[in-house]
Amino acid sequence: MHNTKDVNSVCVIGGGVAGLVTAKALLSRGFSVSLFEERGEIGGLWSDNYYNVAVQADKLLYEYPEKAFPENVSRLASATEILAYLNEFAKEHNLLPCCKLRHKIVEVSRPKETVPWTATYTNSGGEILQEEFDFVVVCTGLLGKPSIPDFHGLSCFKGRVLHSTEWKSPQEFHDKKVVVIGNGKGATDAVVGALSPARQVHQVCVV
Repeated sequence: MHNTKDVNSVCVIGGGVAGLVTAKALLSRGFSVSLFEERGEIGGLWSDNYYNVAVQADKLLYEYPEKAFPENVSRLASATEILAYLNEFAKEHNLLPCCKLRHKIVEVSRPKETVPWTATYTNSGGEILQEEFDFVVVCTGLLGKPSIPDFHGLSCFKGRVLHSTEWKSPQEFHDKKVVVIGNGKGATDAVVGALSPARQVHQVCVV
């Protein structure tokens, strides 16, 4: 186990729900924190996801212990409401000064345990830079990167292939034949969103 007495600077990767509360906890204990977020704003998947996305369970399961959701937020809060809540949390705890937006970590490494970690990242201008840290906390979550299976014949398909996170408007399905592959929440939301604008909608459930 790492001796925290030797830790001063901490690199937090990811500016979503986990990254923000991690930065808050570290700052409150006197650590120097740099939070790297590749998007242009904090919020993680709540800042950039598919059309009309919302939570799947009661908002109480998504709130931080030290901050309740406003009473006017719907029980199944929308992405807009979640994002507003996260921004308020960040402002209340003065987290924004330590957030490096449009900064993408491409590698973290250290040759041995007795030396600091080296974080290699690209900044908003595309430059590749390096910075040393005593500790690294990865808060990128499980759903940060779209996963599209390599189905047989997919390369021959003439239409558009997109992941649910890339769907931004129902009009993208206007007068089209749509096949939704999957039976999770994102797939179900896509089916419902496509029913009105699309010519045909088929759902292929994966078991």
